[in-house]
Amino acid sequence: KILHTADIHLKEYEDERWKALQKLIEIGKKEKVEIFVISGDLFNEDIDAENLKPKIRELFSHNGFQIVLIPGNHDSDSYKSGMYFGEDTTILTDLENCFEYKGVRICGIAFESIGGEEIVYRLHSLLPASSNSSIFSLILSFSSLPV
Repeated sequence: KILHTADIHLKEYEDERWKALQKLIEIGKKEKVEIFVISGDLFNEDIDAENLKPKIRELFSHNGFQIVLIPGNHDSDSYKSGMYFGEDTTILTDLENCFEYKGVRICGIAFESIGGEEIVYRLHSLLPASSNSSIFSLILSFSSLPV
């Protein structure tokens, strides 16, 4: 089971958004999810990530499931290399570094100002060389596509 959300926009510890995230963690435990994905804007601003990082580490550890984070436009600098958000947490910033779990490959496209053709090109690069691939791919993006 996969639980998915986006746009939480955390600002302060124990405000209504923090409590909503705690509720999602509780739902994940109750429903026995295996992966919880947050596709962008966990934090409202990068400074909020810095301030809340110790509490996020606590919240994201020992839940019985993996947490996958994809940067959004409000928190794109919050996930610099070496940032640690908990032992059960994976950060996906580009299609070259995907997360695999029980035959499912989860890939994330972090927010960046690119056009639709570039996103399609990147997605096409993920297609398996063989149609007999036993890996199921789930691709998540925090971006806007031109209409």
